[in-house]
Amino acid sequence: MFACCIGDDRGAEVVEVTNVDRECPEVETLALSPLFATKVANGRPAEVNADTAGSILGSEDVATSRASATAATASGLKKRKDPLKKPKELKSFVAKVVRRDLDEPLGFRLDSFDNAYIYVAEVLPEDLTAIGRYNKSVPKDRQINVGQYILAVNGCTEKEAMIAELSTSRQLDIEIRQPRHFSATIPKNGLPLGLSVLYNTWGGCLYIKDVEPNSAARAALPDIAPGDRVVAVNGRCNGVMQMLEELRLHQTPEVTFSRP
Repeated sequence: MFACCIGDDRGAEVVEVTNVDRECPEVETLALSPLFATKVANGRPAEVNADTAGSILGSEDVATSRASATAATASGLKKRKDPLKKPKELKSFVAKVVRRDLDEPLGFRLDSFDNAYIYVAEVLPEDLTAIGRYNKSVPKDRQINVGQYILAVNGCTEKEAMIAELSTSRQLDIEIRQPRHFSATIPKNGLPLGLSVLYNTWGGCLYIKDVEPNSAARAALPDIAPGDRVVAVNGRCNGVMQMLEELRLHQTPEVTFSRP
């Protein structure tokens, strides 16, 4: 699993969450190539998980009962805003992006924590990029923007193949899917939040790797799944550190999720 920076020479920073219930997570800056970034610990990619790093807010041993979990579920579901109500149409489109040459930057930053798709984490503001030029040439509903999902590139749907095409091809047919957002209030009621996440410091979302079974998140939102992303907490989406702090401090955080 890695982060991909297309058309940008800044190194990626990948961090691990530890005991966030008690303190803010420490940021480890890694010396990484400009194209791919993988956090390595003891020779293996490191992930945030319930066993090693706890939940996103610390996964201390909390005695739970079926009764408390049921109460949390009822409390959370009362405030749910039809989180999985599907829109009438999930919009997708193919963006035809052409570089002037292979040295021209595409102009976006991606993360590919998921194996099924690539997430657009940032679109660089520069006009002198292939995507900047493409966005100026099409209507708003066909522009490439932050939060969208890339499902295929030049007909390739495997993650590694998509990234190879983005890195080496001058003409690109990029299949884009608009995100589907849903929100829920998650009352903790003495339970750990129970989300295991991965994220990059330059990104604007938290990728959900796992959800603990006896947790506030699972009780309030039974249909949450690995691969969903946290994109805002209490209406704030000014970076992952602020979202982590909001999740840590608030007992009933209002969380906005994204999925393709």
